[in-house]
Order: sequence, then C-alpha cells, then structure tokens
Amino acid sequence: MEHKLLQILQKCKTIKQLKQTHLQIIINGLKDSNFIIPKLMAVSSDLPSLDYTNSTFNSLSNPSLISDNTLIRCFIGKTRKDALFTYNKMRASLISPNSFTFTFLLRCFVSFEALGDGEMVHDQIVKLGFGSSLFVMNSLMDFYGKCCGDLVFARKVFDEMTERDVVSWNTMIGACMGVGEMEPAIGLFESMPERSVVTWNSVISGLLKGGKLELAHSVFQRMPERNSVSWNTMLSGYVTVGDMSTAQAIFDEMPERSVVSWTAMVSGYATMGDLQSARKIFDEMPAKKCGLVECYDCRLC
Repeated sequence: MEHKLLQILQKCKTIKQLKQTHLQIIINGLKDSNFIIPKLMAVSSDLPSLDYTNSTFNSLSNPSLISDNTLIRCFIGKTRKDALFTYNKMRASLISPNSFTFTFLLRCFVSFEALGDGEMVHDQIVKLGFGSSLFVMNSLMDFYGKCCGDLVFARKVFDEMTERDVVSWNTMIGACMGVGEMEPAIGLFESMPERSVVTWNSVISGLLKGGKLELAHSVFQRMPERNSVSWNTMLSGYVTVGDMSTAQAIFDEMPERSVVSWTAMVSGYATMGDLQSARKIFDEMPAKKCGLVECYDCRLC
C-alpha cells in the first residue's frame, strides 16, 4: 500500500490533492511511516507549502532522523533559522545527526549573515566526529566559499582534509574563482591528481567570467575530452566579446551542435549587425524554435 500511495503522492500538483492523499495515508495507518511521510513533507515543500510541511512533521508521534533531515532539507533556499531550530530541537530530543543532517543544514546558509550559524555548525561537526567525513567537509568548504567573501576559512578546511575527491578540488577552485582569485584557482587546477570534464568546464567558465579569454582558450585546447558544455562555453565566450571570426571557427569544428550553439551564433552575428551571416546560420539550423526564448530576439523571425 505504501508504494501505491507513494505513486499517487508523486503525482500531486496542488495542496488539495496533497491533503486528499495525506488523508488516505492516515486511513491506512501510515501517519508515522518513515518511508512515506518524509516524501509527503518533501512534496508539500515543493508545491510550495512550508506550513503544511511543518504541520505534518509536528503531527508525528516520534520524529526520526529521517523526518528531521527531510524537514531541514525542505528549508534549503527558504529559511535558515527554521533549519537551525529544527536541528537544535532534534539534538534536544537526543536524536543523533548524520552526514546528511550537516550537509542539508549547511546548504541552508548561503549568505554572509549566516556565517555565525555556519561556524556553530562547524563546531558541532568537529565535536560529533564528522571532521573525517568527506561528504560533510566538502559541504563545509562550499559554505565558507559562498558566505565568507574571502578564501581563508574555505582554504583552511581544504588544507586540513585528510582525504579529497574531485568534488573537493572543484569546490575549492570554484571558491577561488567566485572571489576573482584566478591564480590560486589555476594553481589548484594544475595540482589536481585527477580532473573530470566538469573541472575543465568550470575552470573555462570561471576564466571567461573573469575576462581571461586567451587563458580560457588555452585550457580548452588542453582538454583531453570535451562535451557539449565545453564547446558551447568556449563558443559563447567569443560571441560575448564580439569575436565572431574565432567563434565561427569553433562552431565549424564542433562535432555536434545543439540549439544553444546555433542560437549563440545567430544572436552573435545579429548583435554585431551582420544580418546576412545571421540569416545564413539561421537558415542552416536543423531545428528552429521561432518565437521562443531560444531565439534571443534575433530579428530574423
């Protein structure tokens, strides 16, 4: 029955439908189910209805770690104070957190104003023995990178990690680029024992945002493997600065072109006032989405 109700729950599009499904859950004696109630809470927060999420949680006879973690996750992007309150209440109820608890909690803190709360959570992470969790430490480093405005705390976490994965390196590189520190970012990039295509793409994108077009192109040229994001990022970089000659060369070299690729070229030529070239690219497009946002008001349709 739980799986059947879960299928119904996942199809809920309104609060009314959600409440009807919730009623069926209660009728079937599942009001405290650790399987379906957390999913009910997640759906209600996505609709969104945090009040209903909270009331569902508060109706639980014995909240579990799963339900607490779910409630904290529901506050991501919405409210950090309620997330922190839930964590403190959870600890007061003698429910021990796990790595997901801290990861969800840190993701609720995304501004400088949340720095103090994040530092408190950092203390809890160390005190409760999660300092060796790669999952948690990556989240902590990401938090400091986004909330501090400088690299001191993020770099300290990175340097003290006994184990690192690609996510660790990518996060630290992203933190450097987020505050415009290109040299440290490149230094980390060159020191990486293993690089994923995501790493290469992130570095290229960060360099382009920092106005380092030539350096971005040199990194692009070194890539052992490229995907559509790699090509489109580099293409857009040249389109943005109006270098349509190089953009055209990259476009011609692309093994596969998406709607994004074609649209970037049409938009680039149109912006430069070269409507003849824009029209030529437009006419060659295998699929057009005239009148939609993909056309970027190209003035040709």
